[in-house]
Amino acid sequence: MSKLNAVRTRAEAHAQHGTPGLAAPADRRDLLAAIDAVIALHRPIKVYDECECPEGTHPEDYEWIDCEDYNGCENSFTHYACEECCTSFDYISEACSDHHTHSKDEGHRCPTIKALEAA
Repeated sequence: MSKLNAVRTRAEAHAQHGTPGLAAPADRRDLLAAIDAVIALHRPIKVYDECECPEGTHPEDYEWIDCEDYNGCENSFTHYACEECCTSFDYISEACSDHHTHSKDEGHRCPTIKALEAA
């Protein structure tokens, strides 16, 4: 989140010190609150396939991931997705898989967060 922190830090500096040509301080504080709300909504979640590990290969205290229709495990992790952009009624949406890519990288961001980072 370092890029997002930089965006927020710049916005806070504008809110505290004022910048000619920008909105009034109260409006800038509202903008900061809106940025925080967007960041809170667009958080990455882990997506799992069904566990296909051979029987008895997991330790006894192994943690299963309940994916409603099936059980996943850490070995069946496929990628990160944005909870807000990529899910619909707790399932990955078709529009999501058709319009942007996903990654196993922990720092993967959705298009909305990438747009904020670019600001």
